[in-house]
Amino acid sequence: MYKVKAKYFGWLYLIFLLQCNYAFPQSKSKIDSLKKKLRNNLSSKEQIDTYNAIARFYNKTDSLMVSQYTIKAINLAEKINYQKGFADAWYNQGWITMVNGNYKRARFLFYKALRIAKKTNYIQGRIQAMNGLGAIYQDEGDNAQAIQMYQRLIKLAKKSKDIKGLAKGYGNLGLVYSTQGKYQKAMALHKKALELNKKASNPYFIAMNYNNIANIYYYRGEYSKALVTYKRSLVIRRKLDNQPGLAINYNNIGVIYKLQGNYPQALNMFQKSLNIRLKTGNKLKIALNYNNIAGIHYAQRNYPLSLKIYQKSLQIQQEIKYKKGIAKSFHNLGVVYQAQGKYDQAFQSYQKSFKLNQILNNKRGLADNCLNLGVIALNKGNKEQALGHLEKALTIRQKLGEKDEIAQVLIQLGKTHYSQKNYSKSLEYLERAQQMAEKTGNSESIKSASSYLSELYEAIGQPQKALESYKLFKRMTDSLLNKENIEQIAQLKAKYKFEKEKEVLQIKQVNARKLFAERLKAQSANKKMAYLGLCTAVLFLVVLSIFYFLKQKHNRQLSQSNEQLVSANYQLEEQKSEIIDQRDFIENQNKQLTASYRRINQSLKAAYNIQRAMLLPYDEQVAVIFPDHMIFYQPKDVVSGDFYWIEKIGNKIFVAAVDCTGHGVPGAFMSMIGNTLLNHLIKVKQVFNPAQVLEMLHHEITRLLLQDISNNVSGMDIALCMLEGYHDSQEVKITFAGAKRPMYYIFPEKLTVEQIRGTRKSIGGKRFTDTRFVNQHLNLKKGTTIYLISDGYSDQNDIKRRSLGSGNFLRLLLEAQEYDLKFQKNFFRKHLEKYMQGVEQRDDILIVGFRL
Repeated sequence: MYKVKAKYFGWLYLIFLLQCNYAFPQSKSKIDSLKKKLRNNLSSKEQIDTYNAIARFYNKTDSLMVSQYTIKAINLAEKINYQKGFADAWYNQGWITMVNGNYKRARFLFYKALRIAKKTNYIQGRIQAMNGLGAIYQDEGDNAQAIQMYQRLIKLAKKSKDIKGLAKGYGNLGLVYSTQGKYQKAMALHKKALELNKKASNPYFIAMNYNNIANIYYYRGEYSKALVTYKRSLVIRRKLDNQPGLAINYNNIGVIYKLQGNYPQALNMFQKSLNIRLKTGNKLKIALNYNNIAGIHYAQRNYPLSLKIYQKSLQIQQEIKYKKGIAKSFHNLGVVYQAQGKYDQAFQSYQKSFKLNQILNNKRGLADNCLNLGVIALNKGNKEQALGHLEKALTIRQKLGEKDEIAQVLIQLGKTHYSQKNYSKSLEYLERAQQMAEKTGNSESIKSASSYLSELYEAIGQPQKALESYKLFKRMTDSLLNKENIEQIAQLKAKYKFEKEKEVLQIKQVNARKLFAERLKAQSANKKMAYLGLCTAVLFLVVLSIFYFLKQKHNRQLSQSNEQLVSANYQLEEQKSEIIDQRDFIENQNKQLTASYRRINQSLKAAYNIQRAMLLPYDEQVAVIFPDHMIFYQPKDVVSGDFYWIEKIGNKIFVAAVDCTGHGVPGAFMSMIGNTLLNHLIKVKQVFNPAQVLEMLHHEITRLLLQDISNNVSGMDIALCMLEGYHDSQEVKITFAGAKRPMYYIFPEKLTVEQIRGTRKSIGGKRFTDTRFVNQHLNLKKGTTIYLISDGYSDQNDIKRRSLGSGNFLRLLLEAQEYDLKFQKNFFRKHLEKYMQGVEQRDDILIVGFRL
């Protein structure tokens, strides 16, 4: 019967290590040191850098702490406009968001950090943002994009002579090539990274480089080299007291010991790794440790215990929704069911694993599945089906170049051909398998190959070779399943149990000592309270006596004052009568003012309804022209000097955002004039040239308000655009003309705001220059979002009388792209309310947005 080899239970964990290989070790003492530093008298920039440094230590484990410190960094950076602080904060937020699996949001945050770093020429910020983006592409399986991003990182690091950044780029690029099975390229890159980190004297990353190099040896089946290199990494991490790194090394060394048949040492390493992980509470890594420990019990044929631990690992993987781990756990369960002869249950587990590995494009996992499905088919007598599965497994593993894995497939192919009495083919496969297994030193593979060769040599009449193969089989079996190994494993289990019980007892003793100390403290506090109560009582009696004597003195003084009060009371009565008369007069005036206010308010409401009906189309009307749109319209008073004008004439669509002089009633009258003139010029006179419309609008306002002969300077600012081909083309032609107002637009694939500025003069008023309005033309793709605005939003001040400003408004436009247009109105309103903090609105506000 097929015996699953030890390597199957180790490679999944190693892959996980590769993905996390450039994390900073979490050092509680370092975090405490940074928090202590915050108590000193730091500058604002130093405080921001310290907040970001603390967040960086938490950015793989604790999203709450990352948010807490990055928010502090961002708030302080906003006050002093510290762009480096922004870039580092968004990077930290992006990394924890990626760790939590929200790749879309993480990508947005990394690009945000990259854009800020690029704008301010912050090289380290650009490198770390590119590193984050590469990690996302790598986790999503988009190796081509990951390689491209890491190559950009390397190019930048070389140009800026950033040794640490260059080492990071080489290392991460090596990880991608390793997952593709391109071990020669990966090894060269990891060695480059190692040399650079040695040059920079960076022991954390030197240890990680050794770990990555050892991983390549492991994949190639060069276990002796892998073990030596893992131990080099272990020595460095012990000096650094890097507990997470030590857990990685213990696990990987345990995998090598298991492959070499040294089960007691392997189990010892796995339990050391698990003890560290249980303290940190990282569920994914705990589950992977359980997988490896279960593999030891499987190899010792303790199938019930192995099955129980594998199921525990699967439960954890399902809780955290780690698909690659779930696929491996189903595969491992299938291996145990197969060893127990439960082929139907084994087949179901392998099928579940196979489907997940197909979704994840996990080549190694698919090779494992095909191998075991082939073994199941062979055990059921479906020999042709078995050959099909096994040949698929061989093809994948030959592409990956993993010698030990290839040997396992060759053994099963030899066994299948033996069952078909195709002895020559069987001999070819089994001899190749044994040679390969002897090179890699995998005791389990040597045992399996020699066992089947012994049977084959006997069948083809070569008894001497059959005997030699049988002796080799027995020698390997005795080394793997000897009494000493079993006793050592039992001792390790007992030792582990004793240490856990000892640890629990120590915790209880510590708690008991704490409780006793708290009781002593409470008794001391009670005595102090008793003394304090006695002193308070004495003090109270003294104060009470003083108060009594003072009261007697005050009574005498009050008696003397009473006569004066009686005399003054008569005068007060006369004044009271006079005040009542004045109050009645004021109340009468107040009623008249209230009635006047009510009439004025009713008039304003009527004026609002009239203005709304005549000037502003309703959302339903706008939706007929632009299904995807947003209008944020907020007058300062009841009626407004801002208005928007949207009309479809033939195949042309006109959109205008108009900001008239003043607000309230004067602004409303100007908006009525502006709306009437736009209707007359475009709808009646059919003037379809936006620049010409603005020129004619200027002359009409000047004429109607007699501005040439009076001091009237009222007018308006306007952004006017004409759209052609909106419904019947992939590109829309835009003709734009503006009077002091711009047009903003955002492409769907970019996260930048583009701007077309209007002419620097208003409509109406006296013209002091010969500047004329001009048309600007551009073609925009479908999906582009366009915004026309008045200046009310950006000019609004906060409680400190600081205006929001155009720069902050553009940043808000970018943040709003996370929401659909129909939700952006609420986004702008909430941000404005938060910014104003209850201060009075300064001007009318208008934002018109629509998507092509």
